[in-house]
Amino acid sequence: MEPKKDDPSDLEIETDSDGISDFEIGTDLENSLILSQTGRSYNSDFLIAPTTDDISVFVLWYAWSCLSLTNRALKASVLDIVFPTESTMENIAQFSPLGFALGLLSTFRSDTAPTISYFKTLPMYLDNRWAVYLLVLEKDGHRPRIYIGSATNSQGGIKYRMTTYTRRSRTGNHDSTVSYYVHTSLEEGYDITHKGLLAWTPKPLASERYNLRCFFLVMETFFTLSLWAMKSRTKDYYMPSLCPWPRNTFTYDGCCTHFSINERPQGVPPTGSREEINRLDLEKKQQQNRQYILNKGPGVHAANTKKYGDKALADQRYVCTICDLIFRSNAKLLEHQKRPLHIAKATKNPRSRRRKNMNHWCGICKHAASTADRLQIHLKGPRHAKKLRTLALSSKLD
Repeated sequence: MEPKKDDPSDLEIETDSDGISDFEIGTDLENSLILSQTGRSYNSDFLIAPTTDDISVFVLWYAWSCLSLTNRALKASVLDIVFPTESTMENIAQFSPLGFALGLLSTFRSDTAPTISYFKTLPMYLDNRWAVYLLVLEKDGHRPRIYIGSATNSQGGIKYRMTTYTRRSRTGNHDSTVSYYVHTSLEEGYDITHKGLLAWTPKPLASERYNLRCFFLVMETFFTLSLWAMKSRTKDYYMPSLCPWPRNTFTYDGCCTHFSINERPQGVPPTGSREEINRLDLEKKQQQNRQYILNKGPGVHAANTKKYGDKALADQRYVCTICDLIFRSNAKLLEHQKRPLHIAKATKNPRSRRRKNMNHWCGICKHAASTADRLQIHLKGPRHAKKLRTLALSSKLD
């Protein structure tokens, strides 16, 4: 989710009649937490993590612990309404099957903190899914950084969210949907070298969207806390201590500045039966499609398709870097990647391709274009411009 500039220290902490604040109670619970799988313990055995080989049971338990241990001033009040009990959270999660990255459970049970190498093995699935994702950002000579977010757009899901990062990396243009410290990291010369998923589920039916979106906000917070994707290494942000490793042992920095648990979920809580909600949602989509057909008129659809295709070409949104080709749509790019010519080029040694294309070579970017026209496209593109900015900045520093 997107960073906010609110400081939790400015929030008012409620105090009970006995003079004990909710935050003090939360701290006691936090300090009592035991991570039985790793042998790391806190002050008492108030809470014991379940011994299980099921990653979904493990994550669900910690998601509930994260929600129940967080002070009321630091979380959206609707979350306690949606999840009054742990069993309620389990029931909501079971309506849509959850998938998790391979090796995630053993990573949490390890005595050492995870590394960037592990994060770069996280898978990426773009087909009709909601997800908690992780970005790896790297720059030569600097500590790598990570960012954790969630993608629960009702239409585009994770595919829509990843498109914003791809577009930002290719064009260099500011995008308000890109998190602040991800944006500034890219401005500093970092590159997003990997996009991966920690957890995912198929896009839910309309009747399950709101509650499942709430669950993903909580799950995102757990992953952010446990893998410590926060920018500060010294602040505790008044949150439960669910990170099983000392923060000074991490070999990466974070780009997150707040927790999604304090965001109000998009949408409204469902009312009525599941069948009725899903029926109305289907009718709404059908009506929208009929209205679009009525409104577009002769030739409008073709004109819009051309307009969107032209914009995609200008933004270099769909690019095959192996063949140095730009496409009008993702469908055309995917079609190209299945062609024998692309597959043959992809399996060849990149250095041999460069030797063949030295006639159309950009020495600044070490980029070989297939034709003179393609070289001109590269020279006018965002990657070349970014390289020029980096070289100009380096010369000023020297």
